[in-house]
Amino acid sequence: MNNQRPPITLKTLPSWLLIALVWLISKLPLRLIRLIGAFFGIILWSLARQRRFVALTNLRLCFPDMPDSERKKLVFKHCIRFAQAVLDRIASVEGVNGRVALSA
Repeated sequence: MNNQRPPITLKTLPSWLLIALVWLISKLPLRLIRLIGAFFGIILWSLARQRRFVALTNLRLCFPDMPDSERKKLVFKHCIRFAQAVLDRIASVEGVNGRVALSA
């Protein structure tokens, strides 16, 4: 079995950076991971305009009596929770398992 790592080249650099980011996130405390997730959620809310429009349209069609401000707040909170969930999964796969086992 070949256990050699592929060399770091311009072609593999994005993958190596992602692996380093996952490793770094896994070493952070859960509270900080959630804070970073909230930050990424705000960025997601700002950049994913088409997805935000779809979500607001779906909520408008499903809940016509809901005020627009409440729909926007719901989608905004969803973006934050989604980003936090992604980072939680990264942390749980890479590093939090050992921390959970110690506390159990």
